[in-house]
Amino acid sequence: MKPTTLHGLAIFVITAMLSVSAARAKPNVLLICVDDLRPELKCFGANYIKSPHIDALAARGVAFERHYVQAPTCGASRYTLLTGLYGDPGNGAIFARAASLKKDPNSVPPSMPAWFRQHGYTTVSVGKVTHHPGGRGGGDWNDDAKPEMPNSWDRHLLPEGPWKHPRGWMHGLANGEIRKNAKDMALFQALEGNDNIYPDGQNTDEAIRQLELLSKDISEKPFFLAFGILRPHLPFGAPAKYLKPYQNIDLPITPHPQKPEGKTTWHRSGEFMKYNRWGRNPNEDADFALEVRRHYAACVSYADAQVGRILKQLDDLGKRDNTIVVLWGDHGWHLGEHAIWGKHALFEESLRSPLVISYPGMPNSGTATKATVETLDVFPTLVELAKLPKPSYTQGESLVAMINAPTKSKGHPAISYSKNAQTIRTATHRLIAHKDGHLELYDHQTADGETKNLADAQPKLAKQLRAKLDRRLNRPLNEPPVMAYVGTYTSPLQNMRPTQVDLPPGNGRGIHLFRVDRKTGALTADSVVEMGNSPSALAFNEAKTRLYSANETERIGDNEAGSVSAFKVNPISGQLTLLNSISSCGKGPAHLSVHPSGKFVLVANYFGGSVAVLPIQPDGSLGPATDVKQDSGTVGPTKATNAPPGSFAFSGHDQPHAHMIEPDPSGKFVVHCDLGLDQILVWKFDETIGKLSPNEPHITALPPGDGPRHFYFHPNGKWLYSIQEEASNVVLFDFDSDTGRLTSRQTISSLPPRYAGSSFASEIMVSDDGNFVYAGNRLHDSVAIFAVSETGTLDYLGEEATRGNYPRSFNVDPTGNFLYICNQRADHLATFRINDKTGGLSFTGHYTPVGNPSIIVFRELDSK
Repeated sequence: MKPTTLHGLAIFVITAMLSVSAARAKPNVLLICVDDLRPELKCFGANYIKSPHIDALAARGVAFERHYVQAPTCGASRYTLLTGLYGDPGNGAIFARAASLKKDPNSVPPSMPAWFRQHGYTTVSVGKVTHHPGGRGGGDWNDDAKPEMPNSWDRHLLPEGPWKHPRGWMHGLANGEIRKNAKDMALFQALEGNDNIYPDGQNTDEAIRQLELLSKDISEKPFFLAFGILRPHLPFGAPAKYLKPYQNIDLPITPHPQKPEGKTTWHRSGEFMKYNRWGRNPNEDADFALEVRRHYAACVSYADAQVGRILKQLDDLGKRDNTIVVLWGDHGWHLGEHAIWGKHALFEESLRSPLVISYPGMPNSGTATKATVETLDVFPTLVELAKLPKPSYTQGESLVAMINAPTKSKGHPAISYSKNAQTIRTATHRLIAHKDGHLELYDHQTADGETKNLADAQPKLAKQLRAKLDRRLNRPLNEPPVMAYVGTYTSPLQNMRPTQVDLPPGNGRGIHLFRVDRKTGALTADSVVEMGNSPSALAFNEAKTRLYSANETERIGDNEAGSVSAFKVNPISGQLTLLNSISSCGKGPAHLSVHPSGKFVLVANYFGGSVAVLPIQPDGSLGPATDVKQDSGTVGPTKATNAPPGSFAFSGHDQPHAHMIEPDPSGKFVVHCDLGLDQILVWKFDETIGKLSPNEPHITALPPGDGPRHFYFHPNGKWLYSIQEEASNVVLFDFDSDTGRLTSRQTISSLPPRYAGSSFASEIMVSDDGNFVYAGNRLHDSVAIFAVSETGTLDYLGEEATRGNYPRSFNVDPTGNFLYICNQRADHLATFRINDKTGGLSFTGHYTPVGNPSIIVFRELDSK
């Protein structure tokens, strides 16, 4: 028996050693939460601020300069940090979660500290980590029976000191003064003394003690220590030594200090104004405003000192080399911008806060990133850095890839919300949507910033961003069904020239209708509008009550001109009823669009080399053309100037070929491109009579033989991206919406780097948020993915195979979740899921058979 006992003991020892070794391999986490801290730090560009310790942390990590919280209030913002989920916009969000957990433990997924705890970590919180300092409820926030986050912490602590209880500590001033009636408590204060005369000093003492205990834990379990710093929360109280550096310096001028016009999320700064202000109002008293700002700065420096103390302890204990450190501000704070003193608005100042992530051996330490990110991303980031299993329920995105490439990543749109409105922040714009439907749209590329509402001036962009916001937050339980309409080639083209190499065999049957599964992206065949004339281009009017098709092979009488058909759309069933068909005024119409006025259809006749304006009658049918313009000029060479090495691609340099026509976002101008002439033409448009007149300048030439095929306006209306069929590249143009002038600024291949051989570029599209551009490649059979920089230039991210042959076009469904590719020669549609944060495409496995698909468009159906 003795050998067996020794053998068992050996196994136990080895197992224990392996467990300790595994625990040691896991990094510790120090999460520092700072209350009401806007990015008013030297490392974030506020040079007058004294923040040496946070600056030093940023020098050892990556500072996220465009980090946005989910809500401009403590409880709701911290809910998202600690759960990785969107939540209720109110301060009671965490307590509401606790109530749900008590009622049904299976209904609530683990919090971030609970997830780490379940995977072998000791979890401790000190100070204000949840909404209540110390993490408890009750009248004075100290009832052990009412934890804010059950099952999350091994210890959740707050040393209230002379402030009696956590509620008193939360709004405490020097030497134990607690708030009873806010009007009797000073708005700001700076008394002589050490750090411990104000609440944060003693709180940091406890955090340092806990860090030492965790470091000496004989189990050697990794720790997750969350340390919550109170200041610069109101009232602004800090030891006098932190105010002195600011007393005799000039502060930067406050931008846009006026109360905004129109309906916004502006408020009267109630939290601020209820304190004793000695009868002074910073919106009316410039000297008092400066005093307030100086005391806020003093509180920032006081908070920074506490950061320095805890980091010094981490160093002294020798734990920095195995600890991930995150510094996070729970929201921003207005210091007079928009005439607000506080948070609770959905402007930039309320929602932007500092985020710094540092860990041993990280690449690019000391680099700041302008990538747009959100608090939602912190949980999955820490999980990845700690190499823990990834929770399936979190809604954010890990930032590790951005940390690895901080200057290249653009990030992703950030979502925030309050009780009565929601907002989406992209790299360039902010949209705020009120519950009553009112919209605010702001362009951060302009000096006006969040002072000029552009929602009425740029309705298309406002609508696109609103749709993306709704998809992220407001998806209703009973979503309307979606119908897809697919145009096809239904008969061979006749009288074509030998250079026309992409003749389709005509396997389609007309316009095919499919039901769309909003969750999976799968398409189910519904019906077919039989047409033997290749309805290869489709376009809805704005209300989607009418659908128009360009029919490439139909002839009107003895005329070789093609036709355009008008259909009435049944809003409930989605079925089409033919209204009429008229001449397109040219051979082979390949593209059409509807003018924003809703009065005209614009059509480009590829084989006729002409464009035409067709009036829309009151019933939606089409009348005879009000204008026709014939392209003319020197035809380009069959070999593109910018063709890939070894390319034999040539298709349309035998005569003029008008390939696309579309109005600019304002409708003031109409743009069309001619592939055969290598030109983009800009017209002035008179919507009262439907006439085109040459703009000045009228023609923008591309390199000979490159063959401009399609183009797409960026949602901001300032950039146009043109894709060249035979050069297989994309050209970025600046578009002057006042003059219609196009100015080229970048040319980038749509093919992978160092690609050689033939390929024909096809479709181009910009994502609704303006962050990504997609470009189709035939023969290479791929969709290239580009990131759009702040200046509109493109960075190649990679490509996705189309799972088929000859991708003619593609489109995104109304949910924004799926991209559908028309693989013309493979006789199918392939469905891809879109990652709206990275722009990436992943194949869903869904192939939908349809003969020679050319185009796909969508309509949400009305409820019965």
